[in-house]
Amino acid sequence: MTHDQDEALSMTDRIVVMKEGVVQQVASPKEVYSRPKNLHVARFMGFRNVVPFMLEGTKGDLVAVSANGVRLLGTAMEAFDSKSVSLALRPEDMERAAPGEPNAFDAQVEVVEYGGRDSLIIVNTAFGRLWARIAGECAEGERIALRVAPSKALVYGEER
Repeated sequence: MTHDQDEALSMTDRIVVMKEGVVQQVASPKEVYSRPKNLHVARFMGFRNVVPFMLEGTKGDLVAVSANGVRLLGTAMEAFDSKSVSLALRPEDMERAAPGEPNAFDAQVEVVEYGGRDSLIIVNTAFGRLWARIAGECAEGERIALRVAPSKALVYGEER
């Protein structure tokens, strides 16, 4: 048993994630990491950004969500009982984009933690404050566009 995510991912072929003594997900390390069953598991596995969105509809295997004029495609991770949903994004799953690219949104850089090959940044967007780990450099106050692949934008029911 461990609470160390890196140790759990590298040392086992099955992971059990629990919350208050209740099993939340049992799966391979890859599945738990890339397809967390619920928001508790997602947060445990590094989805630092969880923001409220509204469900607009489906497009094949994807769902369209929107918040404050930003429309994104994401992957539904569970059934929804309302139009209010939560979008979960890992900082390392976002990248710089050209304005207008698919699944891109505008952001203003608030904080930069330079890390050599990449930087951990905190940005303000139309739908909330996010952490992103991006290649290259940027400056505090700079306006940039970020994008996330729909397969990395996980959509869950509304956070309670």
